[in-house]
Formats: sequence, structure tokens, C-alpha cells
Amino acid sequence: MKLNNLKVFYNYYSNNEIQFNNLSLALGFFDGVHLGHKKVIENCVEKAKNNNLKSAIITFINHPKCIINNIVPKYILDFKSRIKHIEELNVDYCFVYNFDKKFLNLDYYQYIQNILINNFHPKFITTGFNHYFGKNREGTPEKLKKYSKQFDYTYTKIEQFILDDIVVSSSLIREKLTLGELESANKMLSYNFYIEGKIIEGNKLGRTINFPTANFLYNQNIVQVPYGVYFVKVFIENKKYFGVLNFGTKPTINKLNIEPLCEVHILDFSQNIYNKRIKVEFIKKIRDEKKFDSLDDLKKQITLDIKNCKIEI
Repeated sequence: MKLNNLKVFYNYYSNNEIQFNNLSLALGFFDGVHLGHKKVIENCVEKAKNNNLKSAIITFINHPKCIINNIVPKYILDFKSRIKHIEELNVDYCFVYNFDKKFLNLDYYQYIQNILINNFHPKFITTGFNHYFGKNREGTPEKLKKYSKQFDYTYTKIEQFILDDIVVSSSLIREKLTLGELESANKMLSYNFYIEGKIIEGNKLGRTINFPTANFLYNQNIVQVPYGVYFVKVFIENKKYFGVLNFGTKPTINKLNIEPLCEVHILDFSQNIYNKRIKVEFIKKIRDEKKFDSLDDLKKQITLDIKNCKIEI
């Protein structure tokens, strides 16, 4: 699979037809590709360019917690988006593995020798300060440093990235998102948190009250923001708009528990966009979801929500 300049290889081993040598590697899962991750990847790319080598990411399609804790974590980015963000940092190759029981039980030294050295013969390896690998997480930055002379590579550990006196991390960003603290999360990501989906037909109530909406389902694998109303940027067929998004179960209308839905009223927009793909960037939370006593009260609140969002433009 090739995305522009980035070549992606799945479950690569050196017995494949293509052979790799003398790479500059960056290791990590990189969920979110946040400011801290970017420093790791940028160092990898810089080492490659300065030494006339190719840069490469070693990562997993699924988070190790899927096997270690038997849970599916909520991701900041889906896999395809994660690869796109890595590509934007001018990486040459991305080697993606399925994290399975084989990797779970692989001794840290075997990981270094059998996965990193035998497959890629790296001249440089870069990780974050908290990179762990191997059985029982016994592989550490210190271990990578220890074996650098034996395997003839230079190791660099990127220290924690501090923003506003806080250590940037994927877990903290997830926490901020679940609390609806979009501005803080976006600052640590260095881009706006977003979700994507296919526009589906709703009950068309919005049209009857003069606030038509584009409806789509929230990706269940992505960390969930709180139910509420948000000021958002909307992208449809690469065109940008602004909008007011309600995420929740529409308690004013629905008396039964239903699957939560994203409904975005796109400002100054009237096109038919059913079945098209939509990307929504969350800029700011406007208010919590609320049940209103009547549709008139709902209309008044939506009018106020739109007014508040237009102030943000």
C-alpha cells in the first residue's frame, strides 16, 4: 500500500523479496501523533536525511492493550488517519505489525535482535522516554542504549514534551477529550481532534424547524467526547464549512435509549449530501446536551447555539 510518498508494509520480515538495510527507525504506537510523538518522528527523519538514509516507523495496527489486558482501547485516531499524520512528517517507510501473543511473549533482547536488527539493520533508533517493549515490558530505553554498540546503531531517547507545565501524552489527551476540554486537547495534538463518517438519513425533524442537519454515527473505536453541542469545522469533498454539532440521544424528542448520533447543522449550507463522507473537527464545546420542555424551547436554544458559534468564526 502506498500513500503519496509513504510506503506501508504489513508484517514485514527479512525473508520477503524486498530487503532493507541501514534505516533510521522510530518505534512507538503513536496514537494521536501528538506534539511528543512528532519530536520522536522528526528526530528519526532528521537522522536519516543527515546521513543519506531512509527513515522508517515501526508500529502496530492494534494497541498492545488489546492482547495484554484483553480490551479494545478508545483511540484518538483510527489507523488510516494515524498513517496519514505519520506521512505528513515525511517518513519514507512504515512497517506495521499485528500485536499478537507472539509479540506479547517475545523477550526484549529477541525483539531487538530478531525484529529490529535482522529485519532492518538500523543505523539509528529513536524512541520516546517511556517506550517499553518485550515480554512483561522489560524492554526500555536503557536496554536500547545498552545494546547499541553490540548491534552498531546510535540510540536517541526523546525526553517528555512539556506544554504549559504539563507532560503531553496520549492518555492525558484522551482524558481531556472525555471531559470535553477540546481546546486543551487540540493544543497538545497540534491539530483539531476530528471524527469522520458517512452521512445517513435521520428523522428530518431539523428541516421542519428550519435547522437541517447532516447526521452520522460516532466511530465507536474513537475516544468519545461528552454529549453536548460543539462548534465545529466541517469538511465535505475537501471543502470547509463551519457548523454546530449536537452529539447525543436527542432527549427532547426520544423517550427511549437510542444509539447516540452526531447531527451537524452546517452554517449557510443547503446542498443534498446524503451518503457522502464527512469530516468534523471539534473546536469548542458550547454546552451540555439538555432535554427541553417543547420544540419551541429547543428552537430558541438552537438559535442561541448558532449565534454563539458564529461568534467563534
